Amino acid sequence: MTDLTALATPDAFDRLAALLQSWVPHQRWFGGKARDFTSLQLHDAVLLTAPGAEELVLDVIVEVVYGDGHAEHYQVPITAGSPTDDGFVGELDGLALVDATHVPAAARVLTAAAHDGSERVTARGDRLVHDAVGDGAIDLSEPRRMTAEQSNTSVVFGDRLIFKVFRRLEPGENPEVEITRALTEAGYANAPRQRGSLALQHTDGSSTALGVLAEFVVGGREGWQLATGEVARIAGGAAPDAQLGNRFMELGRAVADMHGALARTLGRREAGAEDLTAWVDAMRAQCEQVLATAARRAPEPTAAVLDRRDALLARIERVADEKATGPLTRVHGDLHLGQVLLDRDGRWQLLDFEGEPARPLAERRALHAPLRDVAGMLRSFDYAAAAGSGGDLSAVPAAAAQWRDGVRGGFLAAYLDEAAEHDVLPHDDAAVQAQLDAFELDKAVYELGYELANRPDWVPIPVGGITRVLDRARQ
Repeated sequence: MTDLTALATPDAFDRLAALLQSWVPHQRWFGGKARDFTSLQLHDAVLLTAPGAEELVLDVIVEVVYGDGHAEHYQVPITAGSPTDDGFVGELDGLALVDATHVPAAARVLTAAAHDGSERVTARGDRLVHDAVGDGAIDLSEPRRMTAEQSNTSVVFGDRLIFKVFRRLEPGENPEVEITRALTEAGYANAPRQRGSLALQHTDGSSTALGVLAEFVVGGREGWQLATGEVARIAGGAAPDAQLGNRFMELGRAVADMHGALARTLGRREAGAEDLTAWVDAMRAQCEQVLATAARRAPEPTAAVLDRRDALLARIERVADEKATGPLTRVHGDLHLGQVLLDRDGRWQLLDFEGEPARPLAERRALHAPLRDVAGMLRSFDYAAAAGSGGDLSAVPAAAAQWRDGVRGGFLAAYLDEAAEHDVLPHDDAAVQAQLDAFELDKAVYELGYELANRPDWVPIPVGGITRVLDRARQ
């Protein structure tokens, strides 16, 4: 029987890759299930230990190659275990290998690397580096693996800390690490404080993030569940909860404070004419593509949008007509009600700052108009009103529609007041409205394309969102 130490050398890489090739494609975090998968090879590996721990973790990075020649890298931390363990990968040279995030002691070893300061070198000669944030030791007792995630894997330690293991890896600074560190250093109160991170420092000077350690939000209630639950109550005849309505106004202020903190810590610049042109070109291209799909697949359910194609395009182009420039900052990038928690103290906590995973890393790290985040949250309230009502998604009950409009208005008013204090908005009210309408339409058009491809029954939600923005613009 061999051991993990022997598997950490390049001599074992081909055999380990052969084992992982039949396991990796079936994991929920593997993003290439719909693609033509051709091969997997071991790209790198590093053996991890921790003071006082008997367990070893072999942190493996595999390269997956697809039929079109595109390649992706995935992180697979493994440890020795038993064929009966959850996360069993397979046997190699008589050793049972298990996904290390399923083994409490091994998860502690992996997480400790993000905070303990030890330096290690990978098989390819890269350095494994940590970046601890804050003083003092960390308590990694009582680990448990979270099961709800899709694209990453997280381990929680006794309701105190959470370590997110990035699965699909990209060279460059990960927005989740970069933004949470900046918000922590800024003293921002509406996001969990970062405690450390783990990365590979490559020999060419670039880096690749492997994981991030943060404080855990105990007893948090997800914004989506709160919103849809409230809509269900209202649709059933109950009176709206005024306190929850005020909470959503507080969420608007929290989002504005985030944009202010990011502008101070990660920089800002004024948008120029070239930015407006790029926005309009991208939004127009998406609009033309989605409307063509709608006309082909679902002309009747989307008729309210198809009949107003010219008005839709004109409303998008008004961003340039109004010269709707303004400050650009770092943003959340994928903000919706599923990304926020109301903690036990009644304070909103914003999560998951990686941005939309399908977008290139450079785009997710670029400066954007903060109102893009606002538009995403406004669209989320629309979805909550429809989903929470139950039944026919094309006929939101009047009480639910009234809730939707009220909570959207409260959130937006609170955001705009607070954002003005941080100076992260265009100074002209017409420019603010032009940006907001265009970004909300852009988001709703994206949703329409998604629903046409994946959930045809949900098409009425973005259709209604688009028409309401166009109607508002005419008033």
